[in-house]
Amino acid sequence: MVKLTQDALTLQSTSTRYKLSLLAISPLAFAHVIYRTLNDGGMRYFKQRLGFGYKHFKNKPIHFHCASVGEFITAKPLILSIQSSHPDKKILITSNTPTAANLVDKLNHQHIYHHYLPLDFTILVNKFLKRTKPLCCFILETEIWPTFYSQAKKNNIDITIINARLSEKTLGASNFIRNEYARALKNVFQILTRTKDDHKNLLELG
Repeated sequence: MVKLTQDALTLQSTSTRYKLSLLAISPLAFAHVIYRTLNDGGMRYFKQRLGFGYKHFKNKPIHFHCASVGEFITAKPLILSIQSSHPDKKILITSNTPTAANLVDKLNHQHIYHHYLPLDFTILVNKFLKRTKPLCCFILETEIWPTFYSQAKKNNIDITIINARLSEKTLGASNFIRNEYARALKNVFQILTRTKDDHKNLLELG
């Protein structure tokens, strides 16, 4: 486990450079949403990736983000264990792909729900958080979404990364990518790494 210092736990907003980069690729992002909508996602995919159509939870759910099928399979035993121990607690699982959504839907559990995570724009992320009001958030592996991380921190939602990985390749990436990763991870409550090498790489990242 990577323990974060008090200084690291202060809110780290997304950088201007990240926001501009996100804006620059937004046409491609929206084109991808339309492509997946027409191919296998359907209207629920379209709406939720763009900040609409979320369930309003009266009682705060536990949020798991499983980017795709592999992450959901990894998290599934933990999710079912938590639900078994706390049968009245609602669990919200988000993903980026329809294939993962289909697996969640097959659970057919009255207290386990699926949504698609919105694109990482502030207005869309805030719509998601305002509507779903997560109690806490567990991220499988190392999905880094700087806006989501900073807005969750701003709303006092603790993020824990489970089975976290950080490769030497990522560690050797450009200063821009390294800095954005480090900035985003400073909004995380705790990081549970997969290996000692991942632990070392995350510490080296800062």
